[in-house]
Amino acid sequence: AASSSSSSSSSSSSSSEATLSDPGAATTTPKQEDADDDHAKVVANAACGAGVTALVAASGELYALGANDRGQCGLGKPSAAVFAPTRIRFFSKVDDDDDASSEDGPATVEEDVAIASAALGFRHGVAAARDGSAWAWGKNENGQVGSGLSDAYAPHATRVAGLGPGSASTDDGADSSSSFVVDVACGLAHSAALTSSGDVWVWGKMRGVRVKSRPSAMVFGERIGPDALYDDATVPRKLAFPPDAPPCVAIACSAFHTVALDAAGDIWAIGLEKHTRDMVVEPRRTVGLAPSAHRAIRSGVDAVAVFDADVPTVYTPELRAGTCVATPLLTAPRGKQIRDVSVGWKHTLAVLA
Repeated sequence: AASSSSSSSSSSSSSSEATLSDPGAATTTPKQEDADDDHAKVVANAACGAGVTALVAASGELYALGANDRGQCGLGKPSAAVFAPTRIRFFSKVDDDDDASSEDGPATVEEDVAIASAALGFRHGVAAARDGSAWAWGKNENGQVGSGLSDAYAPHATRVAGLGPGSASTDDGADSSSSFVVDVACGLAHSAALTSSGDVWVWGKMRGVRVKSRPSAMVFGERIGPDALYDDATVPRKLAFPPDAPPCVAIACSAFHTVALDAAGDIWAIGLEKHTRDMVVEPRRTVGLAPSAHRAIRSGVDAVAVFDADVPTVYTPELRAGTCVATPLLTAPRGKQIRDVSVGWKHTLAVLA
């Protein structure tokens, strides 16, 4: 393995198999099947966030453990740390009805949802379901749950608005009802989804397109931040790629960026520009990388890793004034090939062949 002092991951997944016991829903009313379903389960993939781990069982259940002060374990309410894998349950709102609401808010009904994969941000999580829908939970002050609201937190996993089959179109007029969500990713306070049609959707902190003015701050005599910021997006917004761009096949996020890999091997990015800290809201193609059919991307904290099996260097797309360039993260020793990459905070690990 080779490593460097560069960046990291807010969420990562694994296809290795392990087992976990199912303690049932410790913070909700147990169902009969919970009491009977205490056998070991095979873990299909996993994700790690800031003090939280999510485990996706091969049978489609989703479990979480770790910090839960903002409901980031999705168990119904904030609590002290959760020390055992506990099943996340999924709820949707019922139609508005005076009889269906209470002082606790709109009534909800539990859904039977099988999960394919999950991603975790700082204090929120998003999951892609096998039926093509997306679900999210946890901290929601910037709309990163995608429910159409901007509140303290979403205690249960709720469906992301406007994504997946049978959903209504989002408020930007783009209809996503015919596309299945096939992958999800999380940044610090934003989320992203990839659909089967190759579209990329984003929501959360500064993922809107309307500019809101706010003076930048002076910190120790230095001006920090842009003079103009973008609105938060509380529902998903489809990214507008050039008309001739191929469909996207993979997505990844860093703390402040969303990156997409298209079918031709090109890398696209949105997020904060380096130095200016201006927000780039529509995709820029990364220059300095030849298209490749063997390219992959991985999420990280302050960078997204881009690598090829036949190229010895791991790169990251870096947004600069008016452009996006490929910046090296690490280079493998001579004669070695990069098989996979895992990114943490201020460090990168490469598995070599």
